[in-house]
Amino acid sequence: MNTNCALFLSQCLHWQRHTKYDGWFAHTIEQFEFETGLSTDEQRSIKKTLKNKGILKIERRGNPCKNWYTIDLEVLYTLLEKQVEKSTNKKWENPTSSNGKIPHQEVGKSHNYINKEVIINSNNKIKKNINTKKTFINLNLIGITD
Repeated sequence: MNTNCALFLSQCLHWQRHTKYDGWFAHTIEQFEFETGLSTDEQRSIKKTLKNKGILKIERRGNPCKNWYTIDLEVLYTLLEKQVEKSTNKKWENPTSSNGKIPHQEVGKSHNYINKEVIINSNNKIKKNINTKKTFINLNLIGITD
C-alpha cells in the first residue's frame, strides 16, 4: 500500500501544482488509472487512507458532477513534523546524512513536482523548504506503511 499511496499522492501533487483553481483539480478514476495503473479498488482504498489522515480533500462539483481533489500541504507537514518529533530519539531506518537531512523516497516520475524537504536542525526543529523540482516524501513518516 505504501508504494501505491506514494504514487497516487505524487500524481495528485503534480496536478495540484498545474491547476489554476486554487489548488483543486478534477480527475476521473479512468484518468488516474491511465496515469498510475491503479485499479478502481486500489484508488478507493488509497483515497480513504489519505482522507482519513486529512491529507486528501475530495469534493463533488459541477454539472455533470465530477470529483475535485486537493492535497492539504499543511496537514501533510504537520503529520511529518509529529512523526519526526516522535522519532528523534529513535534510530532511523535510513540514518540522516551528515547535513542533517532526513532521507526520503522519491515518488513519481515527473521532473515538475514540488519538493518538500524536511530538515532537522540542531534544536530538533523542523524547517520546510519548497521549490519546484521534485517531490520527496517518506510515507512511513506520516504513518502510511505497507
